[in-house]
Amino acid sequence: MTALWIILGIIALLLLLLWVRIVVTVHYNEEILLSVRWLFIKLQLIPKKKPKKEKKKKEKKKKPKEEEPESEIVPEPKKKKHKDNIFVRFYHNKGFDGVVQLLQDTAAALGGMFRRGAKAFTLEELRVHLQVGSYDASETAVKYGRTCAVVYPAMGTIVSKVRVKKHELTVTPDFMEGKNDAAFHTVVSVRPLLLIHAGTVMLFQMLFKAVIPLLRHSKEPKPEVQKQQ
Repeated sequence: MTALWIILGIIALLLLLLWVRIVVTVHYNEEILLSVRWLFIKLQLIPKKKPKKEKKKKEKKKKPKEEEPESEIVPEPKKKKHKDNIFVRFYHNKGFDGVVQLLQDTAAALGGMFRRGAKAFTLEELRVHLQVGSYDASETAVKYGRTCAVVYPAMGTIVSKVRVKKHELTVTPDFMEGKNDAAFHTVVSVRPLLLIHAGTVMLFQMLFKAVIPLLRHSKEPKPEVQKQQ
């Protein structure tokens, strides 16, 4: 009984750890900063920290290889025999409709995985700042209008499709210096347990709706059946 409680405790601890969010932070302002944090662990991926002391590796001089005499007799390349693969046999057994049904079941399994996996992601922060400019004031105004017509609907689509807690978008024209600039700050959190759940469900759906039917209907017909055909 004690062993059972220990096993249940370990499973509960693993589930609790997998429920903790992994936080990914991306910041861009002339250079990209990328970091990942989980619990008390924080890793800076970009830019990577350089080691304090770099050891120089001595390059060993390689002796020149002696040239081997070329053989006069060149063997003829072997002709590869064409073999029917599993997909060709499935097509012969189930026909065009069977292939279409197999593709539909595969696409449905993948689509379900993406829908379930999207719930694991949350945009904690999404802040974008754009500065638009040109050599001429009128050109800057036109460029500013075109940029607003693109980025604001795009931001609206992101906010409506993805779970976003804080978002900010600013577009400013630069009539003085005419410079173009961009900066953004994004914090994305992911729950590993939800991703594992989405992947597990997808694997079972692919197994029963795609892999098993493909293997079942891709067997070569017996010689007796071939003679009758």
